[in-house]
Amino acid sequence: MIIRKKIRIVINSCVLTFVLLYLNNYSSVIIGSRIISTICSVNAIDQETVTRVALRMSDINQTILTAELFKVLSDPTRLRIVQALLIEELCVCDISALINISISAISHQLRLLRSMKIVKNRKQGKMVYYSLTDEHIRKLINIADEHIHEER
Repeated sequence: MIIRKKIRIVINSCVLTFVLLYLNNYSSVIIGSRIISTICSVNAIDQETVTRVALRMSDINQTILTAELFKVLSDPTRLRIVQALLIEELCVCDISALINISISAISHQLRLLRSMKIVKNRKQGKMVYYSLTDEHIRKLINIADEHIHEER
């Protein structure tokens, strides 16, 4: 049995009309002919599945650290720094010139990236050069780029 309900929402004087479709214990929000989301309308937990997944999930501390890594990489300036360092090792002045931000601001961003072990530095005389800590960061950025450029 199919049950349809129309819902009207007013946002900033614009009236949006959604059609809520109930079909086979699932509900879907439909705008035009496009399904926006599907959620269970029945609360039934498959304990076997939940247990199996829970045993394979990371612990909460690992999840927090992973979220922090993504949070640091979510800043466009820091991501541009990492993208530059994907190509080659650079000093602060070179990074500043590439990204068009002050040396002070670049140093601050590099400090955050170092604290998360995303970049490392080495001194050569009076110069300090930065590079990626390891291949994991390179792979992470490359996978994100591939994901963005996938055909949908």
